[in-house]
Amino acid sequence: MLSPEEQSQARSVLRAFRASSDAIELTAWVSFDGFVLASATQNHVNADRIGAMCASLLALSRRAAKEVEMGVLKQVILGGDQGIMLLVEAGPGRALMLSAESGANLGRILLDARKAAKALEAIGTSGSA
Repeated sequence: MLSPEEQSQARSVLRAFRASSDAIELTAWVSFDGFVLASATQNHVNADRIGAMCASLLALSRRAAKEVEMGVLKQVILGGDQGIMLLVEAGPGRALMLSAESGANLGRILLDARKAAKALEAIGTSGSA
């Protein structure tokens, strides 16, 4: 897991990423086994539940990518009538998760998410997955 200092750094990255767009509602850095390493969520959101769901989505998506010979999974995008959810690889065995409003500029959010994922990966290089 992460040291307290690394958790603080990760929360800072997540808060800055969330502030980059009014459309972003919540962000979390999760491990592929469902642990929430850091989050910037709204009070009514259960971060542990989100982490568990992300782990399930990532496992199924990785299997699907392998089945259709797409190579290593890099991101997952879910779209609903009220918003989007995005999972982006953010270090070995880890992903950046975000949810955003339906009118969000997906291209801009993807670019910002990749930058945030790189920043999180740099923080997590000394921690273990």
